[in-house]
Amino acid sequence: MAIEALEIRMARLEGGFDQINERLGSIDRRMASFEQRMASFEQRFSSLEQRVSAEIASVRSEVASVRSEMALRSETASMQSEMASMRSEMATRADLADLRRQMNTQFFWLLTFVLGSILVPILRDLAR
Repeated sequence: MAIEALEIRMARLEGGFDQINERLGSIDRRMASFEQRMASFEQRFSSLEQRVSAEIASVRSEVASVRSEMALRSETASMQSEMASMRSEMATRADLADLRRQMNTQFFWLLTFVLGSILVPILRDLAR
């Protein structure tokens, strides 16, 4: 009976080992499937990461172009204000040129009167 009991115990142990082996095989298959899914997720993630990087680069270039456009607009505005100040300066310079002409005319009239007042008595004395 001891041999029979030993055989029964050995049979149970072998059955237990077979069940453990089947379960471990099932776990191995699940792990392999899980690893495949993880590899697929990694590929998807890297693809998504590349697309996001491309979109970020695109957005950065658009922001740079908007910044340059805004700089051009501010430069244009500053140039317009400079042109307005130059126009007003030119208007004042035109006024100054007109004022110079008037002063030159008055100077020559004054010079004529001064020279005339000096020369007329001298010419009278010479004519006598």
